[in-house]
Amino acid sequence: MEFGVASHVDVVDASLDGILYIGLGPAALSLHVIIPKPDEPVPAITDALLVQNKIRRSMFGVSFAPATSQGIVNGILNLGGTDRRKYTGKLNWVDVTKHEIWSQYWGFEQAIKYGKQTIQPLSVGTVDTGTTLIHIRPQAFEAYYRSILGSKIDKSTGLLEIPEESLEKMKDMSFVINGVSYELTPNAQLWPRALNNMAHLNAGKYYSVINVLGNNELDHGINFIIGYVFLQRFYTGYDVSKSRVGFAYTSSTYDVK
Repeated sequence: MEFGVASHVDVVDASLDGILYIGLGPAALSLHVIIPKPDEPVPAITDALLVQNKIRRSMFGVSFAPATSQGIVNGILNLGGTDRRKYTGKLNWVDVTKHEIWSQYWGFEQAIKYGKQTIQPLSVGTVDTGTTLIHIRPQAFEAYYRSILGSKIDKSTGLLEIPEESLEKMKDMSFVINGVSYELTPNAQLWPRALNNMAHLNAGKYYSVINVLGNNELDHGINFIIGYVFLQRFYTGYDVSKSRVGFAYTSSTYDVK
């Protein structure tokens, strides 16, 4: 399998060693990667491994667990299938959406509830391991923060700051996917205070990991992005050959951090 090595990178302060693309994205994403063969697409790694008989299925699974200190590495990428030891029950598979643009990525439909209130009806969005927070539509975000007494947007970070006295009154946030509800407890909705300094946040404050989508995402027809703060609580499987995403509870779903 051919691969490209960057000769110049604009983001010089990124704390990562590279990006591994695995997905349903259009072939155009893999063009202009290999020199001197710019017009030849580079196969996704799962497709390349499948052709070489290194894996039996064009599928992968992703596992994380909540971290409360910097430097903890607990993410696991399983190529060729999912790791049954990392989740409980069965994977709930949902087909990738048929909607334009997001049908070429890991886009799917879900509804979002806060407590018993549906704050975002069934809509199309995506799951993204490269996104930290959970981003929802402005109307849903407004309904969320107005339900938490005294909460306000911290202007320096753009995050929702929640007063300590309101914590015990917070409710579960549920993501209803293919008829199954995946719940983020009030504790799971909070950025771990032990990591506030790392994220340049006020050490004594509480911040929500629920955020609002930007205009760029909204203009492209996306209604939510589920990032790491969700993925650290639930296992996800990605079936490339059948264009579907699977979700399951884990032993870390209800961990208190």
